[in-house]
Amino acid sequence: MDDFDTDNGFSGKVQFALAVRDPETGDKSASNGFESDNDADGSTDAPRTSAVFANVSLFGPVVNPASYANTADVHGSPTGGARFQAGLHLRRNTQLSIFNSLVAAFPIGLIIENDKGSATQSGATSGNLNVASCVIAGTVKPFQDKQYWTDNTVYSDGDTSFTPGYFRKTELGNRLFAAISDLQLSATPSLAAPVAVPQSGSPLATGAAWTNAKVASGFDKVAYIGAFGPSETANDNWATGWTNFDPQNTDY
Repeated sequence: MDDFDTDNGFSGKVQFALAVRDPETGDKSASNGFESDNDADGSTDAPRTSAVFANVSLFGPVVNPASYANTADVHGSPTGGARFQAGLHLRRNTQLSIFNSLVAAFPIGLIIENDKGSATQSGATSGNLNVASCVIAGTVKPFQDKQYWTDNTVYSDGDTSFTPGYFRKTELGNRLFAAISDLQLSATPSLAAPVAVPQSGSPLATGAAWTNAKVASGFDKVAYIGAFGPSETANDNWATGWTNFDPQNTDY
C-alpha cells in the first residue's frame, strides 16, 4: 500500500502532489510514500521506469521520531504484520526522478536499493535516477540501503554505505531536518486537515532548482519545495474546491 507506486516502464511527469498517511492503515509488504521498480524482476528491460515528479509533499505516520510505534495494523492487513517503511523506496533498476519535494514523518526517509541483482545505486550515481533539491524531515532514520524486516523492526543497524552519501552530495541540493517543526508550516498536516503551507521564513519557501534536463520542460518552475507555496493558504490553494480528502465519509 504505497501512495505513488511506479513500475513497468511508466515515464510520465507529475507535479504538485500530496499524500498524508493514516497511521492506523498500512500493509504487511511495507507501506511507502513512493515505491518504484523498473519491473518486479529488477530487469533492465525497456521501456525503463523513468517517471519525473516535482513538488510532492509526503507526510507519513510519525509524530515524534523518538517515541514512534508502528500502528499500521489497527486497520491494516487482516492477517497482521502491517508496517510503515520509507518515504521513498527506489529499487529494482528504476530510473525515477524526484525534484523539489518534501518527505516527512516516515520511519525511514530514503532507501535506494540494489535488490534482485539490480544496479539501482549505480543509476543514481550516473544521474539516471535523481533525488534532488528535496527535503527530508522528522524521520526515525533518514537513510537505509535496503528493505529490512527482522525482530519486528524495519531498521537495520547497517545498510547505509550508499544512500546517505548520495543524498548529501552538494550538487544535488538536498536538505535534512530533524523535526517537522523545523519546516515552519502553517500546521502539522492530518487526515482532517491535510493541507499545510510553508510560512515566509520556512526552509521550504525557497530552494527549488530546475537546471536538470529532466525538468527542463513540462513543469511550472516555482521557487518552493513541496506541493504548496508560501503565497497559498490552507483554505485557498490549488487543491481548493475540487479535491476530497475524506471519500470514506462523503455521500456521493
